[in-house]
Amino acid sequence: MFPIIYANNETSFASNGLGALSDCIRCEVTEELNGIYEMELDVPISGRHYGDIQARRIIYTMTPGGKQPFEVYRISKPINGVVTVYCQHLSYRLLKMTTSLFSSPTCAAAGAELATQASTAEGATWTFWTDKDIHSMYRVAYPKTIRNCFGGEQGSMIQLYGGELEFDHRTIKLHTHRGADNGVEIRYAKNMSDITDDDNAADVYKSVIPYYYQEGGNCIVGTKVSKTAAFDASFDLTILKSSCFSFCSLQAIHVLSGFFFFTKSITS
Repeated sequence: MFPIIYANNETSFASNGLGALSDCIRCEVTEELNGIYEMELDVPISGRHYGDIQARRIIYTMTPGGKQPFEVYRISKPINGVVTVYCQHLSYRLLKMTTSLFSSPTCAAAGAELATQASTAEGATWTFWTDKDIHSMYRVAYPKTIRNCFGGEQGSMIQLYGGELEFDHRTIKLHTHRGADNGVEIRYAKNMSDITDDDNAADVYKSVIPYYYQEGGNCIVGTKVSKTAAFDASFDLTILKSSCFSFCSLQAIHVLSGFFFFTKSITS
């Protein structure tokens, strides 16, 4: 199928949306286990529906796991009349949604609560599925992003319960095992043929939720902040808020380096 472009509030993907990118030259999806899930497109500026490609719009395309939605976050400048469109799976929206504080006694209950909070935040239904029947308390003691609660930071669900994540449309799945182990190992100077790094500003936020938390103590939640600050134990919410707002004028652009490892069979 040709990739199809939709408005950023699309939920059903049942129609042809704004149109199919039938002139697309290249469409490449990269998914790493419990890691990145992104897509790149090469599109000619003379192509049909090129003008409909905008940041935050959704491109729906075929992947090894079936049809999936990806959100545009970056569009390159034209080179020889062709632009590269960079997209992230729709689940990356969960990185911009902050949890409320809660605790759940099981894996299934914790995932369901996070999905419910995501549904409330976006106004679209998110669901959770797992084949893991584990009774162990999961606790969000201070504000976190919802996607990182599933995996990507200390104390995440995959760290507590184990397993492998799958993001399927607006459903988050936590499998005991996903895919197959083919016994292949990637080793430096053996079958690793290349390393490429790419700098971008994908993780730019308009605001951040500030908080102060001590193990075994209360959590104090503020309003906005652009960098972290050190506090001692003797302060209150007023001090936290005033300290946070003093940093709001600072530039919040971060440059990240991503490393992509490609394997290649080598016969000696």
